[in-house]
Amino acid sequence: MVQFERGELVRLRSGGPMMTVSAVKDDQVKCIWTDDSGQPDDATFPANVLQKF
Repeated sequence: MVQFERGELVRLRSGGPMMTVSAVKDDQVKCIWTDDSGQPDDATFPANVLQKF
């Protein structure tokens, strides 16, 4: 499994915005990004749905 670290840039394998990893716990990766209106957003994803950039 790919390892993620805080500060890395990632994107969902299915597409979407570039996100920054803000935390990693086990196989869960919390990400933050800015939406189309410029507002910050965050969500937690399983590591296997993300790819590094």
